[in-house]
Parts: sequence; C-alpha cells; structure tokens
Amino acid sequence: MKLYHFTSAHHLPHIRRAGMLQPTESNVGSPVTHMPPWGSHRGPDVVWLLDTAELNGHPHGLRGSVYDKTEIRISLDIPRPVKWLDWEWTAMMHPDWRSAFVEAGGGPAAVEAWYVWPVPVRRSRWLDITDTRSGREIWRKDA
Repeated sequence: MKLYHFTSAHHLPHIRRAGMLQPTESNVGSPVTHMPPWGSHRGPDVVWLLDTAELNGHPHGLRGSVYDKTEIRISLDIPRPVKWLDWEWTAMMHPDWRSAFVEAGGGPAAVEAWYVWPVPVRRSRWLDITDTRSGREIWRKDA
C-alpha cells in the first residue's frame, strides 16, 4: 500500500544516511485500566504514516516541534499497514487522552488517514522523497 511519512528538512540527511525511518513515540499514553495518560513510551514506538500525500489543512500531529515536519514527504510501499483506528493500542488509550490526541491531530476526519508501522521502514520500501515547499523531487527509487 502506498503511504506517506512527513519529516523536516533538518532530519532528512540523518534518515538518508541511516537508510531507514526509525520508529518513534506512539503517544498512546497508558492503558485505561490503571495509570494516567501522560508519560513517554508507554506504548510501542511506531513509524507514523498517512494515506494521503496532501495534509489538507489538518495538523496530523506534525506541528509543535522546533522543526517543520511538513517540509519533506517520503512515499513508501508498506505491506499490511495498521490503520491507527484499528490498532490495539489505540483501543487501550485513556478516553480523555485519546479525545485530546485526536483533536490536536485535526479531528476525526484527519484520523481516518493515520497508519502506524511498528518496525523501521528500510530504504528498499521508499518510493520517492519530495520537498513539499517547492514540489521538487529529491530522490526516486528507480532513478
């Protein structure tokens, strides 16, 4: 399935040198059963993905960093990605945290585009890399 990962121009050289997108914080918080929703790495780390090449005005959780994570779009071929809404960890989120998380990411319409991948995405799965500011293609798999 063709999916997209957005990142900053600042992070792109490291990603290209590593030859992979590394999983990062999933932000699922704690399960509803026993702990407050805050705290980092309470759930598995993931590579965040979207099923749309355009952000369509939704923040998708890409804002709030010192780096603009909308500058670069990496197109990927991911077999059997996990839709965030169907992910078992999403179901275990504290309801208040999940609601706040969805709202901060752009609301229910934005969430429909979210996917997660629990392991690194190696260069062999990259299709192309585009600078979203200029539309210029930076790298293509078969070029």
